[in-house]
Amino acid sequence: MLPTLKIWTLFSVWLCFLSQPAHLKKAFRCPSTCSCSRESIICVGSSNVPRISPNDVNSLSLVNGTFSEVKEAMFAHMPSLQLLLLNSNSLTTVRDDAFSGLSHLEYLFIESNKMETASKYSFRGLRDLTHLYVPTFKIIPIHC
Repeated sequence: MLPTLKIWTLFSVWLCFLSQPAHLKKAFRCPSTCSCSRESIICVGSSNVPRISPNDVNSLSLVNGTFSEVKEAMFAHMPSLQLLLLNSNSLTTVRDDAFSGLSHLEYLFIESNKMETASKYSFRGLRDLTHLYVPTFKIIPIHC
């Protein structure tokens, strides 16, 4: 009877693990406008940034989308990003601390947009950044 008890105990523990509340472990579902793998997300024509992503995503590409600005900490929920491609969107503005939380980001591409302004603090905190590709535009202080 003792081995049967161990099996039932292990089975019960396994069932408890599977029935954890959803807020403790959210399953990642790739958005319909994206193609996803374990390490990368590629979105074409998207109107928003995927809000839930696997922790080990290191590459995010958002192209031909309808974003008008990069808001503060817009990608902070993806701290493992090493490459961020924001080409051919409708971006006009990059706000202060837009990339905060992305301390491992090495490559940032913001080409073929309608960039007009960015503040002097837009790229603050990008300590590992080695490649920055942006169009010619003014970096001006934004006074509040």
